[in-house]
Amino acid sequence: MRRARFLAADTDPDLKALAEEDVVLKGATAELVRRSGDIDARELAKQRELALVTYQFERTAAREEGETRGRAEGKAEGLREAARRLRATGIAREQVAAALGLTLEGVPGDDV
Repeated sequence: MRRARFLAADTDPDLKALAEEDVVLKGATAELVRRSGDIDARELAKQRELALVTYQFERTAAREEGETRGRAEGKAEGLREAARRLRATGIAREQVAAALGLTLEGVPGDDV
């Protein structure tokens, strides 16, 4: 529980109080203070954080793009199947196209 509070601590007094409660946290606090004064370490931490945020953003965008494409492909396949079934019952191509919002090219011919 103390370690969770250590990770969530925002202020120096909070860190100091936790450091006095636990010898491990005292060492972690000392290291944190040492590294926070190191400009290179801070810059590296910022770069890592930015890279992580960028990765998560790109991953989310790719997933959303894949889902959108999958829905569009599924809808198109469903319309093709509906057109094929309607044509199989003898309904004219023009009627099938009008009912499904397709062009005549998107409706199977007489060979169904």
